[in-house]
Amino acid sequence: MKAGWNNRQEQENALTYADNRQWTGSIEGNLKLDAVTLTSLSAYQDFFVTNIAYATYVMSDLVRASDKLGDRNPFTTAGVDYSSDPEIEANILRIVAEPDAAAELHAVSDFTGQVGDAKIISMHTSKDQLVIPGNENFVRDAVPADQRTIAIVDEDNPTHCGFSDAEGLAGWEALRAWKEGAPQPSVEDLQTQCESLESDADVDGPCRFDPNAGIIPFDEIVRPRTGSAPPGQRGHSHHMRRALPAPPNHTASSLHDHAALER
Repeated sequence: MKAGWNNRQEQENALTYADNRQWTGSIEGNLKLDAVTLTSLSAYQDFFVTNIAYATYVMSDLVRASDKLGDRNPFTTAGVDYSSDPEIEANILRIVAEPDAAAELHAVSDFTGQVGDAKIISMHTSKDQLVIPGNENFVRDAVPADQRTIAIVDEDNPTHCGFSDAEGLAGWEALRAWKEGAPQPSVEDLQTQCESLESDADVDGPCRFDPNAGIIPFDEIVRPRTGSAPPGQRGHSHHMRRALPAPPNHTASSLHDHAALER
């Protein structure tokens, strides 16, 4: 696996290649893909392939690149329940994070809600399977209600940020006005502004802001980690995890002698 991309174009080329691969072949291969896709709750293969591409290429760059984590592992998979399918669960590579790498990644990536007096309009397409709407739970919990408006756009087919021109412009203009002293916009306000842009300014719709949209909680999509982590082995998750089992005899050494591995 590559030890860091030479440039952004090289990384984008790799992701594009992964996105455009034809996932066809034997019946057995397609059944396995269907099983993994169902397990990951990614109902459409393009989202599944994109998620695999990020997990493979981007995570490799994050861990291995010398200007990032420099071959230090911040992730723990040991003791994590990934699937109801015993074959998938049994074949997950089990690793334990290096504490300093995990702490460094937490420090630069955790969403703490410490945004000062910034105003936030957070918009999400309802069926996004790359960044699931449940991530809005963290915005809701971390940012005071008078500083954030969370709006869900109700779509028929899954997209990642597939907003219409009118929806995107409505959100932008509402944020600009709020910043300049206008009242905090509601989801209903965004819908009204979107419809106005569509009808009066000939901006392409549709307008699908849904003030009654429900968000499936993050923990119903991404299984919470239960139990407690071993001392000093906090992985990159705030979910609790169950205690690790005793390593079997076939536990390997580490990725570059950094992370304990087990099958």
